[in-house]
Amino acid sequence: NFLNDKTMGECLNSDCENDVVEWALGGYQDGEWAVKKIIGLSKDGRPMYGPYDDNGELWRTDNVDACNGVKEDPSYYYVATQWYPYVPGCQGPTNMIHEDAPPFYATCSLNGIEQFQTPLKGLGEDCAANQHCASQICDLDDKTCSGDPPAPTPNSGCSQQGSGCMIDSNCCSNDCENAVCRGGTNPPPTNPPPSPTPPTNPPPTNCKANALGCNAPADCCSTYCNGHDVCRNAPDEPPSPTPPTNPPPSPTPPTNPPPSPTPPTGPVGPPLTDSMADCVHVADQFRNTCTSPREVGSDYNFNTNIGGITPEIITCPNWPTDSGFPCIGWMEGTSCVWHRRTCITCYPDTDGRTMIRVQTNSMPDHCPGNSLVKPQEFDYEVLFNSPIVVDGNHVDFLNQPTVRPKFVPGGGMQDVTYDNAATAEVCPLAHTYDLDGLRVVEHGNVESRRALAFAINGVAFQNSNQEDDDPVFPQGLGAVLEQPLDICMGHNQRNSDSGMYHYHMIPPCLNPNFLNDKTVEECLNSDCENDVVEWALGGYQDGEWAVKKIIGLSKDGRPMYGPYDDNGELWRTDNVDACNGVKEDPSYYYVATQWYPYVPGCQGPTNMIHEDAPPFYATCSLNGIEQFQTPLKGLGEDCAANQHCASQICDLDDKTCSGDPPAPTPNSGCSQQGSGCMIDSNCCSNDCENAVCRGGTNPPPTNPPPSPTPPTNPPPTNCKANALGCNAPADCCSAYCNDNDVCRQAPDGPPPSPSPPTGPCVDITTWKYTTFMGNVRDCAWVATWPYMRCSKMGDNDVPATIGCCNTCDY
Repeated sequence: NFLNDKTMGECLNSDCENDVVEWALGGYQDGEWAVKKIIGLSKDGRPMYGPYDDNGELWRTDNVDACNGVKEDPSYYYVATQWYPYVPGCQGPTNMIHEDAPPFYATCSLNGIEQFQTPLKGLGEDCAANQHCASQICDLDDKTCSGDPPAPTPNSGCSQQGSGCMIDSNCCSNDCENAVCRGGTNPPPTNPPPSPTPPTNPPPTNCKANALGCNAPADCCSTYCNGHDVCRNAPDEPPSPTPPTNPPPSPTPPTNPPPSPTPPTGPVGPPLTDSMADCVHVADQFRNTCTSPREVGSDYNFNTNIGGITPEIITCPNWPTDSGFPCIGWMEGTSCVWHRRTCITCYPDTDGRTMIRVQTNSMPDHCPGNSLVKPQEFDYEVLFNSPIVVDGNHVDFLNQPTVRPKFVPGGGMQDVTYDNAATAEVCPLAHTYDLDGLRVVEHGNVESRRALAFAINGVAFQNSNQEDDDPVFPQGLGAVLEQPLDICMGHNQRNSDSGMYHYHMIPPCLNPNFLNDKTVEECLNSDCENDVVEWALGGYQDGEWAVKKIIGLSKDGRPMYGPYDDNGELWRTDNVDACNGVKEDPSYYYVATQWYPYVPGCQGPTNMIHEDAPPFYATCSLNGIEQFQTPLKGLGEDCAANQHCASQICDLDDKTCSGDPPAPTPNSGCSQQGSGCMIDSNCCSNDCENAVCRGGTNPPPTNPPPSPTPPTNPPPTNCKANALGCNAPADCCSAYCNDNDVCRQAPDGPPPSPSPPTGPCVDITTWKYTTFMGNVRDCAWVATWPYMRCSKMGDNDVPATIGCCNTCDY
């Protein structure tokens, strides 16, 4: 808070130089800072306290020894003092040399402890600071104690009447009362230093101190919530307008960390508009790595090289060293390290309309479950949240065959006929936007043009594959050798040199806590593949994630919210249109849903095609919106996921709704009694209650996946959740404080690679593995990415380590 009303500069020709000691003590005048408080650690491992003792009094000369230490048997610690050495000066304890007979001192400062011993110096005696004199006035011209206050020095940048002050000489009137300049003629300073831009509204009295977590600037006493959702002082800007006549009062920091916020139970406020303030609010929800402000002027000079944006360093430990899973950045020891770069910026166009610019390399802030990921050059600008036509749509889809041009590998651009207009727009990899009306300007690469939206961590969204099919629940429209999705619902493109990592569904890993007890790997042969929708929703079950929350921005510049509405209910089929948009006049925004396209599927608003008479749908997924319309399917009817059935059980063997819960499968790595869970099948006992496995015999899993090493000491009960600010690992419940002073879960590395076979063998050409989602994998698939593939069991119950043993020998 000390810097709230100050601009950083040298301690020359200012109140700082006029009284350095008084200036330094100015940072210790309020709340916890005005009493005994740890401010550091000495080289010899002892705590160092600030300038005030338990009673809020400055340390006295008879408290400390020659090393600036205080002996308080059986303890010894160092303190900050007004005299040299100011901080720990040597390894103590030592004798009180200034109280010896005769006393002696370290003779390397004009501001030694002898200057502060009582009695203080009288008029005319030598001095170097006001604190040396009984009169508290040291004439800085002749260095003697004086009874005459110094004349005001307007050219030193003195404060005007009504401004804040600490001592009389801070004020042009030389009259500081109750920390405010009073009286006098207040001549303007000849050459005042530049002042920081004052906050429009003073911070509330219950604001959060620096280093605490935040959701918006208004949460912070500094009115600046940085790109990592942590309160910080806003970086100083170039010279700005006249300073405020009444600076905001210094807030009293809380003595105990604030409790975690209770999630709202009702509406969270009016719909967002296209205002600059709402744009900045949305930009602040992103995990920006850049140091530039979220709002800039129309003439701002943007960094056009994504690689030049300040990065966040992401570390994924225990990375495999085999050639089948290369590091996506660079190796440091056994960890793979890479740079994540994201910067979301708002600015006014020449006519005053609000624009938003998205710049990201689409690198995740968590370990990916597959390799070959490469940083991207995604960079575009668009009108922010452009107003919609009231009682109208951007497009009304027709239920009739529709022809669209499409690039076909090996065949170039061809006309393709789709069964209806919604399928033609929602299902292809590329989409059409009103580029002129939205003022879209592309600065990025080709992949940038195909992204439908961007998550708050900067990773891109796509909703279909190269065959216009849903990669999560495919119709099987073509043979696509896609790299499987990982448990975060992301992957990179196998058939593209770009290596773009992107999400295809609701990404649970946006919630940093989701990965606390998990290893990032492919969504295969696990609870993830058994119920993909339920798995994805598992990241949105607690706190702010379980209500309406911004999780991204669409390509057409509109906010995208998570899977829950204001009341903590999943979005219903009668809420959304064919593009997954919700119209809330005069606003329109996109939401994440359980059904395809899961995220923004096209530019809306559009008609509610699933409620037309007769209804129709985009036909590129087995998990379309029609599966979720009431009434849900009955016993024996076709299904592809539990959510399609009224019984909430879809028999995965015959793909029909069932009333019988599936038997537990202990060999899939089920959780033991007392462990965390989301659904019954997570538990060896098949009994998950209140997110904890209960009851049952708990047989040990036959082949459990590797588990992360538990911390040696469990975190304290008052630890900080992920995404909150931290100073040390011990502050965090995850016991991991990253380089940006933010609590994160230390990312788990992929599990160790399987042992290669040792005996001679030939490949079985008919070996294949068919996933729950219908994708057929063969030995060529194993050979391309052997990591975690050699352990797969084929449809003929032959493991890949035997069936494809030559390709597994890497």
